[in-house]
Formats: sequence, C-alpha cells, structure tokens
Amino acid sequence: TCAATVSVQDTVRPIAICQNITHILTMQGAKDRIDPDQQRLGDACGIASLTLNNNSFTCANVGINPVVLAVTDVNGNAATCAATVSVQDTVRPIAICQNITTYLNNAGTSMIAASQINNGSIDACGIASLTLNNNSFTCANVGSNPVVLTVTDVNGNAATCAATVSVQDTVRPIANCQNITTYLNNAGSSTIAATQINNGSSDACGIASLTLNNNSFTCANVGINPVVLAVTDVNGNAATCAATVSVQDTVRPIAICQNITTYLNNAGTSMIAASQINNGSIDACGIASLTLNNNSFTCANVGINPVVLTVTDVNGNAATCAATVSVQDTISPVLPVL
Repeated sequence: TCAATVSVQDTVRPIAICQNITHILTMQGAKDRIDPDQQRLGDACGIASLTLNNNSFTCANVGINPVVLAVTDVNGNAATCAATVSVQDTVRPIAICQNITTYLNNAGTSMIAASQINNGSIDACGIASLTLNNNSFTCANVGSNPVVLTVTDVNGNAATCAATVSVQDTVRPIANCQNITTYLNNAGSSTIAATQINNGSSDACGIASLTLNNNSFTCANVGINPVVLAVTDVNGNAATCAATVSVQDTVRPIAICQNITTYLNNAGTSMIAASQINNGSIDACGIASLTLNNNSFTCANVGINPVVLTVTDVNGNAATCAATVSVQDTISPVLPVL
C-alpha cells in the first residue's frame, strides 16, 4: 500500500439567473433597498453571497434602471447577470388648501390663480401643476364660492382639496348728476324724483337705489338750490354727486276785483286805492303789488268808469281783473252871499 492526497477543487462558477422587477417609491420618494434574493440563481456547492451594483432608488430613478447581480459560491467562484428595475411613483401628492378673499374690479370681475388657493401642497418627487375647477368670478358670485384645487405631481399622480373663495364687491358706483329746473304748482310747492337728478350713474353689479338729500321745494326755495344725489349699488357701496335745482314760480296770481262807488270832493275830484278794488286776490307765494290803470276821477267821470286791477306776485307773475268805479257827485252847490 501507499498513501496519497487528492486535492479536490471547485472551479465551476455559479449559474447566475436574473429577473426584472418593479419597485414602488415610498411617500418619502425612496424605496427600501431591493433584496438580491429576488433573483433566481443556483450553484451545486452553494451560494455564499449575492450583491447588486445598485440597490437604492429615488424619484430621479423613476423608469427603467439596469442592474447587475454578482453571485459568488462558497468556493469563491463568481458569475453575473443583468436585469432591470422598473421604479414607479404611485404616491399621490398631499394637497393642502386655504380659503381666500378676492375683490371684483371696476368691470365686476375677478380672476384668481391656483397658487392663491394652494397652501403648501407637497410631493416627494415634485409638483408639476396646480389647477382650479373655477378661477373666474363675477357680480353673480358675490359671497362664498366653493372651489376644488387639483395637485398633480411630476409622475402624474393627483390629489384634490376643497376651499372657499369669498368674492367681495367694494367698488363704489359712478355717480353722475345733472342740474334741473322745477316749477311750483298752484299750492306753491314742487316735489322732484332722484331719477330726475340722475344722469346715467352706473355700477358693474347694478344700482339698488337713488336718494336725494332734499326733494321738496316751496316758495321759500325759488332760485338755485344745491342737492346731493346718493347712488347705492346692490352690494351696499355708495357714491354721491352734487347738482342744483332751479325752483321757478311761473303761476300767476288769482286776481279778484269788486266794483266800488266813490264820491267827488268839494274840488270835484276823487282818488281811490287799488286795495279798494281788490277783493281777496291770492297767490301761493304772496302778492307784491296791486296797481290800477286809473285811480283819479273828476267831474268828467261822474257815472260808471271801467278800471283794471293788476295783481303782481313776489316772483313777478301778474294777473288782471276788471271792475267798475261809480263816480258820484253829492256835493250841493254853494250860493254866493249877496
């Protein structure tokens, strides 16, 4: 017999067999490292280690990523295979909204941006767009309006949140006035409407009311009178403008006459006053003067004499009436002393 030694060596490389896999990013935008054991492989003597050239992925890796798997057996033989890791982002953004207030412009409109509703919405991989279901408002929207903000990330995932847009109208109307003339009636008064002073006042959302600080006038107001027109829109905003109302009295007095008798004096003359012919002539604003076309009579006028009374009011309007003056001579003659 003799003894010898047999040196047994394993020089057979393992069989490295890879498979493609899909990995989903977490909310933080990174995935736990992938496990090499997810690959199919084999070796007769046993596998000692499996290593990947890259096992960590982030948002930057969304899509197809090549990897290489190194398989080493218990005797140090190694082999490799290639695979792909499909990294996917299926995590929706976190949509965060805030309520806002917007103000209508002079045209009665307001536009808002999605960024005004956004209140710090976040996504690990980044936000691509912010959109609103409604960003345009008019007078019809004054008050609270619900809106929905859609937040979409760079990988197409979307989330929504709700907010309220308070639309306010703080624009005052445009008040336009015009001067007018009004005429007293027979009773010496006149009432005007605010619409007469209004000269096309406007407001984008509409005018609710027109009011005057004074709309009633009497004889005491004949002449120029300042007034203020207040224009209020449907949302309570107000503006004013100034105008003048020229109050005029064009109503003639009512002249009322009476017939009278007058007597010649010793000199054969008689004077009468207009007030004797006047029989209660009236005017709402007052009578300024009474005049007669003839107030002096002589012997030549004995009998019936027509006269005309002119009644003039304080504002220059005049009216006349006719009467008769019966002139009588009742003075006896004086005989001369012989």
